[in-house]
Amino acid sequence: ASENVYFGVATRRDGSSGKKKNLSHLPALWVDLDFKDFRGGEQEVWAKLCAFPLKPTIIVHTGGGFHVYWALRTPLAISDTLIPSLEFINRAFAHALGGDRCHSLDHILRIPGTTNWPNAKKRQQGRVPVGVHLRVHDGPRYTMEQLEAVAHALPPRFLELLTCNSKIKTTW
Repeated sequence: ASENVYFGVATRRDGSSGKKKNLSHLPALWVDLDFKDFRGGEQEVWAKLCAFPLKPTIIVHTGGGFHVYWALRTPLAISDTLIPSLEFINRAFAHALGGDRCHSLDHILRIPGTTNWPNAKKRQQGRVPVGVHLRVHDGPRYTMEQLEAVAHALPPRFLELLTCNSKIKTTW
């Protein structure tokens, strides 16, 4: 009743760890959008989502923003070689929409139906507990090819830098 509750989007092989080495399957990719990062707040976030090429499958209102998900038609088995590609898509979507840097596949997000309990610093800024709830839950499901096509629609010069500059590639 008084604790923040989170889940890992990627399923875990077992209960031993939430780290990447223990990830099993990925049912969706996501972006975390905080209203405070947009001059127009929630309205600007909605406008960005409406203009985005892929309609979200699920949008969770967290109180201070949205967790936006694009569900896969079939959960994807995660391998060490696939993780960088999947995180690239999360990162590209976040970049395009102005989202947070929570692209790592082992990231945890808020669960609808729970309460977002602000920490002491946020309470001092006037934040109060607020319910986490679904805003959209019936959007389309996608293939990896559809998600990759949008993620790779970045400026060609940037993609060129990613392929030839290991420092930029590692940072991105």
